[in-house]
Amino acid sequence: GIRRAFVAAEGYELASLDYSQIELRVLAHMCHEPALVHAFETGEDVHTVTARRVFNLGEAAPTKEQRRQAKMLNYAVLYGVTEYGLAQQLGAGFSVAEAKELIKNYNERFPSVADFTKSIVAEAKSKGFTSTVMGRRRYFPEIHAAKLNDRRYAERQAMNAPIQGTAADMMKLSMLHVDKLLQGKKTRMLLNVHDELVFEVPPSEEGLLPGIAKAMATALPLSVPVDVDAKVGQDWDEMVPVATVG
Repeated sequence: GIRRAFVAAEGYELASLDYSQIELRVLAHMCHEPALVHAFETGEDVHTVTARRVFNLGEAAPTKEQRRQAKMLNYAVLYGVTEYGLAQQLGAGFSVAEAKELIKNYNERFPSVADFTKSIVAEAKSKGFTSTVMGRRRYFPEIHAAKLNDRRYAERQAMNAPIQGTAADMMKLSMLHVDKLLQGKKTRMLLNVHDELVFEVPPSEEGLLPGIAKAMATALPLSVPVDVDAKVGQDWDEMVPVATVG
């Protein structure tokens, strides 16, 4: 892919550090849904947890397809995706009715998430804005629009804004923390893409990576653990994971 075009300078390698499932962790922090919180605290795969609950599997392992559907469902909830949108994402053979049923099951199994998203929309309607954990506001004038479609779109945006916005605040804070760590060092911060920071690191300074990962993980403390994955390589496409913990 295009990432192969990003190559480290002579005498350096690229390091990529990214937040693992940060928006789902922010969601767990904000809505205190016990099943999500427990998954992140124990390190259990959150999509597996969702699959078990939505498909009533008890402790049985979900199939690959069930996990895939659960993953889409987790993100559909985050982004306020419609039943129609989810049916399209799930692919051929999925009707809007089936997508609606999945969302209904999710809301029944994860009531705190459903209550949280409802309360966010209600807050946007009454105040005209939503807030991130840091208190940064986003305004939604369209939430009272005359057209139903415009209102619905604003509601979906409002649902996601505190979560995506908190993750973005966290990334900005982490860049400030990391910048302090790099004072007087040769390592340089190159790029921020979504939940990821990319650095150029001389091999002699690879020992900085655990500290960088920790600065990112603790930039904005959440009530659930925050994981940061690190990879290094000569270009941005072919990278190998490196341990940053302990």
